[in-house]
Amino acid sequence: VGPSMAEHLHGLRGGARPDFQEPLPSPAQLQELFDHHRADVPLEDFLRRVCETRPTGTATATFPLMLDSGNFFQGVSMPRIMDSLIRDNGNSVLKLLLREHAFGAIDKRRDGGLRILVRTSEAQQALNGEEVSIMGRKFRIGLESPLAQCFFLDVIGLTTAEEALTVFGSLASRGAKPVYFRP
Repeated sequence: VGPSMAEHLHGLRGGARPDFQEPLPSPAQLQELFDHHRADVPLEDFLRRVCETRPTGTATATFPLMLDSGNFFQGVSMPRIMDSLIRDNGNSVLKLLLREHAFGAIDKRRDGGLRILVRTSEAQQALNGEEVSIMGRKFRIGLESPLAQCFFLDVIGLTTAEEALTVFGSLASRGAKPVYFRP
């Protein structure tokens, strides 16, 4: 059972939930940091001191998941999607991972749906198959296809195997990974 309408409206007036907020230094500490920065403290040192209070740092999120929703989110802003995901969901696994700052990014995919990047393989495994509620509809999170981030190139019109091998070798030398090759 989700929050009541009164709780939801109170939450909107009360500001954002702390699930996606990382702790910051107090206003007095920030003022001290700004004063030091103005006193010719290097910017790198200033940023390091501001960020050192964050519990998870700036870990890279490289473990992809997808939420297949077709074109349901077309025309909906990402802040609205995020707010709905945080507020309307009764999924305990999702709530735990939100508290642990396991999410790195959520964005819209070109072909519809959402792409979710998490910071650990454990978070990826925990979310795989979970059902979440966004904007009143239920969706299931799944693993993203390994081919989703690939670009495909069909080369046709080559008359000899030697030409095909030359083109193939050139592409491979630039880092292209073959999926299918027929000379």
